[in-house]
Amino acid sequence: MAFIGVFFDEKLYMMIKNYKWLSQKNNVILIKESNIENMRNITFETVIISNKIKYNETVRKILENATYLLVNADSKIDFQIFIGLDLSIITYGFNPKATVTVSSSESKKLLLCIQRNIITVDNIIIEPQEIFVNLSGKNNVSENIAISTLDILYSNIKICI
Repeated sequence: MAFIGVFFDEKLYMMIKNYKWLSQKNNVILIKESNIENMRNITFETVIISNKIKYNETVRKILENATYLLVNADSKIDFQIFIGLDLSIITYGFNPKATVTVSSSESKKLLLCIQRNIITVDNIIIEPQEIFVNLSGKNNVSENIAISTLDILYSNIKICI
């Protein structure tokens, strides 16, 4: 069972935690100011950063131990902090340079564009393409993009390979 860490975003954490297929196969952990020191020695398979974070040595240690990093490309994160880390960085959001971005949006679904190859946790190469995903009414679009990016990374979405 792998660990998925969510930095400082309780709403996104709860969304992932309640997403049955993902939480049954993985331990989802909310990383927050009060517990961050306890997380430094956990090896997370995936870490998600959806908002600007206060970068320090503990954050770096957590990221150094991770395999995948999902980052909201629309947040005001200084991407320079990720230089030198040996992990796969996948960006998501409305930013046109994001790995997974929105091509179009309708009332109940999104057309997502995968702009670069993504190697999944199962070692499958997902090539650039567009895919439709259904929107969850409870969550904002950014959260839906984040969970869809997890779906892609963990091979839980029908796409062409």
